[in-house]
Amino acid sequence: PRAIATPYSALQRARCALCINKIGLVEMPGELGSGINDDIRTIAISNDDRSRHYLTASVYEHGNYRLTVQLDCGGYLSRDISDASCSNSLSITAWIDFNDNGYDDGETQLLQRAWPTHEKATGIYNLDVRVPGVDGATTKLGPHRMTITVTPSDDYRAQCGDFSYKEVREYTCIVIQRDRPTRK
Repeated sequence: PRAIATPYSALQRARCALCINKIGLVEMPGELGSGINDDIRTIAISNDDRSRHYLTASVYEHGNYRLTVQLDCGGYLSRDISDASCSNSLSITAWIDFNDNGYDDGETQLLQRAWPTHEKATGIYNLDVRVPGVDGATTKLGPHRMTITVTPSDDYRAQCGDFSYKEVREYTCIVIQRDRPTRK
């Protein structure tokens, strides 16, 4: 027996077609002249990995920083949403291994998309990163791995099933202490 296509199956396939938008730009300010500014699009055009030198941000304990990830939507990296063909079906998470144990101990945070739910997707995601205080156990001084991952969203997987797409980028956050006033 041959399966007969129904309008529902065509509609389901259309709704579950996943537009893969790769990471185009990652930015996060840092302290002491540091910061992450990774324009992947420029690297792809120049085919020169030497321009990837802004991959580390020094951050103060108890500090707050804005991490911005912009997807490359059809070759465009523009804040003009009329240029974009971005997917609403992707989610971006960020994880910083503050205790260097190599395990996600619940530090993973979902980046918030920077466009209202009922408007056209811009591909811009923001996360306010809060750096905890150094205690030597759950948060240590020094360099830590920050992993950014793009996957299909939970809503997409609930409606359409699993899709094995995953993009991962790694950066470094160096936790430093603020200068403490000395007592005289």
